[in-house]
Amino acid sequence: AGEHTIDVTLDATGAPDRVTDAITIAVPKLTYHFSARKLRNVGHWLLDGVPQIVALDALAPDAVFLLPDPLKGIYTSTLGLLGIAAGRLRPWTGNPVSCSRLLLLEDDARGGGGRPLSALLQTRRRLLEHAAIPDARPWRRIYVSRRDAKPHRRWVDNEPEVEALFASRGFEILSMRDCPLPEQVRLFASARVVAGASGAGLADLIFAPPGTHVITLVSDELLRWYAAEGQSRALWVSPSTAPG
Repeated sequence: AGEHTIDVTLDATGAPDRVTDAITIAVPKLTYHFSARKLRNVGHWLLDGVPQIVALDALAPDAVFLLPDPLKGIYTSTLGLLGIAAGRLRPWTGNPVSCSRLLLLEDDARGGGGRPLSALLQTRRRLLEHAAIPDARPWRRIYVSRRDAKPHRRWVDNEPEVEALFASRGFEILSMRDCPLPEQVRLFASARVVAGASGAGLADLIFAPPGTHVITLVSDELLRWYAAEGQSRALWVSPSTAPG
């Protein structure tokens, strides 16, 4: 709707200025529907975007993917771990596209603030397979610091004191920005306890093994934001929407 439109010509010959060397083109919803804010957020990319691509790749392993222009490094590195080569990725600026077969993901089945579980589990499985996870019992205690986040995303005002508290309890203090994705996968796959502020910093929990304990810090501001979402994002309610 609105500006979210795609002009596709199902014609293998096409015009000279169009993409014509791909028999099958796959377009995930993130390419034409994600806001700029979502496209900048690694958590949304990992939990919302990548599962769309995994689902399309299962249908057409030879498809060329149209992705937002410019292609971010996190896009190519993540999909490379999934076995999707850079040659199958095309930055798309909205120009008309010509192909003989089109796969367009129009709806990712997300409802009520949740995410489709099957695509997430498939994403988890494929990334774990390519990350060379050591066969060992989970043992790590990880605190995910957001000291590298933008000011409006730093939910913990006294981050150094909180980090010191968790460090004194044997936690590794980690910033995900400092870790390449394969290392993030390995770290969380070996985690026994993970702690951190609610948000994109905890997106890597998708790689944690069953039984991992999670300590989530939620600020008053974030709690009100959850409650203001029409009760669709969480079980919390605000006094303005429900008595008691």
